[in-house]
Amino acid sequence: GIDNAEGRQRVAAELYDRFFRTAYRRDAERLGIVYTPIEIVDFIVRAVSDLLRDEFGASLGDEGVHVLDPFTGTGAFVARLLQSGLIPPDDLPRKYRGEIHANEIMLLAYYIAAVNIENAYRGALAAAGRDEPYEPFPGIVLADTFQSTEPGEGRATAMFPRNSERIERQLGLDIRVILGNPPWSVGQRSANDDNANLRYPALDGLIADAYVKPAAAGLKQGLYDSYVRGIRWASNRVLGNGGGGIVAYVTNGGFIDSKAFDGFRKALAGEFHAVHVYNLRGNARTSSEQRRREGGGVFDVGSRAGVAILLLVKRPAPLPESGAEIRYRDIGDYLTQEQKLARVSISNLGDSEWETITPNEHGDWIHQRSERFLALRSLAEIRGQSSGHRPPLFALTSNGVKTNRDGWVFGSSEPELRARIERMVDFYNNQVEVAALGHVIDRDPAQFSWDGTIEQALDRGSRLSMREGGYRSAIYRPFFKQHLYLDRHLNNSIYQLPRIFPRQSTWTPTIVVGARAPDGQIGVLALDSIPDVHLAPDFARTFSRYTYDAPDAEQGALLDGGEGGRRDNITDEALAAYRARYGEDVTKDDVFAYVYGVLHSPEYRERYATDLAKMLPRIPEVATAPAFRAFAEAGQRLLDLHIGYEQAAPHPLREEWAAGAPAGDARWRVEKMRWAGTRAAPDRSAIAVSEWLTLSGIPDEAHEYVVGPRSALEWLIDRYRVRVDKASGIVNDPNDWGLERGEPSYIADLVKRIVTVSVETMRIVRALPPLDEA
Repeated sequence: GIDNAEGRQRVAAELYDRFFRTAYRRDAERLGIVYTPIEIVDFIVRAVSDLLRDEFGASLGDEGVHVLDPFTGTGAFVARLLQSGLIPPDDLPRKYRGEIHANEIMLLAYYIAAVNIENAYRGALAAAGRDEPYEPFPGIVLADTFQSTEPGEGRATAMFPRNSERIERQLGLDIRVILGNPPWSVGQRSANDDNANLRYPALDGLIADAYVKPAAAGLKQGLYDSYVRGIRWASNRVLGNGGGGIVAYVTNGGFIDSKAFDGFRKALAGEFHAVHVYNLRGNARTSSEQRRREGGGVFDVGSRAGVAILLLVKRPAPLPESGAEIRYRDIGDYLTQEQKLARVSISNLGDSEWETITPNEHGDWIHQRSERFLALRSLAEIRGQSSGHRPPLFALTSNGVKTNRDGWVFGSSEPELRARIERMVDFYNNQVEVAALGHVIDRDPAQFSWDGTIEQALDRGSRLSMREGGYRSAIYRPFFKQHLYLDRHLNNSIYQLPRIFPRQSTWTPTIVVGARAPDGQIGVLALDSIPDVHLAPDFARTFSRYTYDAPDAEQGALLDGGEGGRRDNITDEALAAYRARYGEDVTKDDVFAYVYGVLHSPEYRERYATDLAKMLPRIPEVATAPAFRAFAEAGQRLLDLHIGYEQAAPHPLREEWAAGAPAGDARWRVEKMRWAGTRAAPDRSAIAVSEWLTLSGIPDEAHEYVVGPRSALEWLIDRYRVRVDKASGIVNDPNDWGLERGEPSYIADLVKRIVTVSVETMRIVRALPPLDEA
């Protein structure tokens, strides 16, 4: 019953997408395959037509205007181009036979695309009253587009000999338009998958020069995402044309505002005459109110990232010193997928919703950070973030632990964790022997979790042994303690944590801050245990009150119980500056507490919300000594409250028990907590701890205490549930934490304690003085 070209394209793409992700899931993940809604395809085709007219005085039907879709999938972009009516009927045969090109790496998709494009061509001719015999599409090539421009053997990338002539001809053409949907994958999720992306040394070298070297941010792995490779590859082709050209992609939208992409944004502004960005939002990796604002994702499956349409124009003229004209449009807040696609379907480049952006010197396009913020004192010297003209507050900082195998090395039960580590070590050592004999190692995820760090140890023939000093207490998420096995081999990265938490018995008050804070909602928490790297949004940065000397370069002895000399982590220079402003009686404890107090100031979070969305916090200095004292005293109360949350007095919530509740320890067992009421109408004054116990009487102000994207109570509901790791089958039962401490009611009691912590936190925060800066 589908009798129109748009409907047929939609069905072809959706059916193929779902089939491919079921039958070829590993290939879909490795190649980052995401198929494009027809509304977006049509917008890009219209936009390319408009840009050719406005920027080059040309049209899609003009002779010599070669168009390439380098990642064609089902051929939707080429098919819709042929069906668009933007190519005059008399020009269609010439375009089809020699000026439209498409590459596809997957054989099944290649055949579907060829048939799809061929039928679209016949249909376009029939609509113009021309009855032509069936004609195969000569412009499609079965090839790896990225590999096609690698030197040496890379040029012979056509997968069958008959395609060699096509790919060589295509590489020699002056391609005027490159359009489509590049792959989205950044790499395999786990080394157990044995499903890594291919490497492209020449292309990645260009990315390093163009995007990575100018980047100020420290974490740059995302700059080698396949969609970035697609943009770099297309940019190389278009920029190498004497006549210029257009790149028109639908891509991951992370490049728009991510601090890691500052060099990428600077490069686009310096290489092209015009940049158009249509932000379709839909980032599902956000949460709470920000997630609701992001709205629905425009793709049905395949990506949780936000989506953007990127249009790049290189005119046949010198580039201006001022950089590209950057035009930006945001689809809007709170829109569903259907609403977004409906809006895209009627959008054009000439609409009034587009705004012109002037980037700042840091490469920000939107949410530009302020010079006022950059002049504040930094927390520490961090690669990619200038500390400015003032000495930083902390001498040493570290990320939280990054294990790459959380399900294996974190757990609520210490005996089960110990047994699991013993099995892992035995299995790994056995695989060392297997590898030494030249045999293939066992990648069964139920036996072991592989990653690059442990594979390097395997390649060296290094054996593992268990260390008693590796068993630690950790904070996995806010107010969610776990047992952790800390180890340089079985954790991907432990950074400087051994210098902060040298052994289990060491008490080190530490402030953990997230690397970014959407809408000023800082992920900040004080603790005295090792934090996970994702404790706070993006990556958790630790700023401890003390550090400890490392006895050797590897810091290994610290993990086995050694504890070198303790040092103050507040810098002497920062202390001197605070004493000069607020009085000689200021101590480093005061400075530490002042920092924590300021980070909780609503005025601070609102004033610097845009900056906090991109950077770690910087600390302003208040105008008077009494204000400093007020922030320090409040900060100390917050430190004591948050570090000692397990000892907080339980709030007097009502325990409502259902009939038939079990007796003994089972009475307190939690499988999964939720708000009372229904999903559609949750009652946030009560939490259903289990099917037989509800805790009610939660005051409204308890929901106001937010740690990053969630309130403290929402963190409890999110984390305190029985979870099964899909890959390994490992069960993490949070009830074990309390049972092994002799506290079967630990989780229910913790809910009451966190209500107290939340209410008291907000009482302290509301009493903070105005943030009048010096």
